[in-house]
Amino acid sequence: MDANKKLQRYLPILGFSLLMVVVNISCKYNVIAEYSFHNKLESDVELLLYMSGDPFKGKVYSQYIIPSGEYVKFIMLQTDKRDGFGQEYFCHQLDSAKLRINGDNEFIATWRNGEEAEYTSGYEMKWNFFCEWWEKIQHGGSHAEYRYWLQLIDEN
Repeated sequence: MDANKKLQRYLPILGFSLLMVVVNISCKYNVIAEYSFHNKLESDVELLLYMSGDPFKGKVYSQYIIPSGEYVKFIMLQTDKRDGFGQEYFCHQLDSAKLRINGDNEFIATWRNGEEAEYTSGYEMKWNFFCEWWEKIQHGGSHAEYRYWLQLIDEN
């Protein structure tokens, strides 16, 4: 009989405690941001990224070959902060980037953090190839992909 009375007394406390744990876990916010580049040029390109140190802990490489019409996903980041990372987070971690047609020696575009992109003679900017033009793809809820476009006009 005493066991039943103790159980009746502690059962509401146990139920309330479990309810609080479930509410706490379900309220934890998870923001996901993916960063990728889409090559809109008619040629395969080589993209070189320069970073001080290793801000992405080895997950982002310094060299990418991106086939024509394809995209490469650089990194997927997660945080529990509601405001997340934003479109410019990836760019702020880099010092500079260079772009050339795969197999060529001459760079057709150069970008330095905080400066305008520079283009070689014969190419014109359609959109800045880095950190200026992007497409946000919402995967639902707090999961977004920021896709930068590589699109230049060949004046030749």
